[in-house]
Amino acid sequence: MIRVVLATLLSHYRRHPGQLAMLLLGLWVAGALWSGVQAINASAKDNYARAEAMLGGSLVRLERDNGAPLTHDDFVALRRAGVPVSPLLEGERVTDSGVRLTLVGIDPFTLPSGSSLGSTEGQLQDFIAPPWQVRLAPDTQVQLGEVVRLQNGTVLPPMVADSGLPPNMAVMDMAIAAQLLQAGDKITALIGRFEQVPAGFRQVTSAGPGELTQSFHLNLTAMALLALVVGLFIVQAALGLALEQRLGLLRTLRALGVPGRSLTGLLALELLLLGLLGAVAGLVSGVWLAGRLLPDVAATLQSLYDANVSAGLSLPWHYWLGGMGVTLGGLLLAGSGV
Repeated sequence: MIRVVLATLLSHYRRHPGQLAMLLLGLWVAGALWSGVQAINASAKDNYARAEAMLGGSLVRLERDNGAPLTHDDFVALRRAGVPVSPLLEGERVTDSGVRLTLVGIDPFTLPSGSSLGSTEGQLQDFIAPPWQVRLAPDTQVQLGEVVRLQNGTVLPPMVADSGLPPNMAVMDMAIAAQLLQAGDKITALIGRFEQVPAGFRQVTSAGPGELTQSFHLNLTAMALLALVVGLFIVQAALGLALEQRLGLLRTLRALGVPGRSLTGLLALELLLLGLLGAVAGLVSGVWLAGRLLPDVAATLQSLYDANVSAGLSLPWHYWLGGMGVTLGGLLLAGSGV
């Protein structure tokens, strides 16, 4: 009997296919825009998390308190004084394909534990001795190809993928980094864990990319939420019209002995079936839309906040559940107001 009643309720959309199309269209558009923006935000936040975890949460960066450049002699002097510091050399270079890379030179022997920089892949000998190795995020390695040549014609050492690194960052031994950056004996900073900052130096703190771009992603979320609400208003209007036109059918079913609770439950089941169809279509379309828009968003974040975001999507498992949950929850909220 339940199957017959459900088929009877759904037969309304055979006679009014326009209402079904409007209902699914509203769900599809709302779900696609919401899911697309959340996919962009989730991928960007994953990149920010990798960047912030790169040096470990408890590591401190030191620079001279008078602003003078650090040199290798500063590192040697502090190590001889018993201060557990490790040198860090950073600089930017552009490849012949136009990709801007942040080159990071480290000393794996003195680097404190807890940093993703210290987990050199493969044999340590290959990392610290010619022809050396360069570690990159997997998506950056795919983007650059097998052989990477800088604009000055220099070819980077062989590459090794490391999923713990942020995009557009190349980690290598200090020796080859100094050659590529033409830094001589200069270093960018000294890092380590200290109970007290050594005399003559100051601790350097800077906001992470997640903090800098928080307002940008908040605006994206607000725009997506507005699109979701507009789409759900369209859905609510279509549901209200469908229910109004089926009042006579509902009275007839009640007169034939169908309990009111059963009718309510079947209407909710109908709403759930239509919602699943629209939510899945919106989620798939949202991921496709995010994939098309993410390179432009990454370029915007790079130019405005100097934040490196991969052009490829990186979606956690809870993104899929969250996308379905928000769309279906909004649909049930819209249906409850009919």
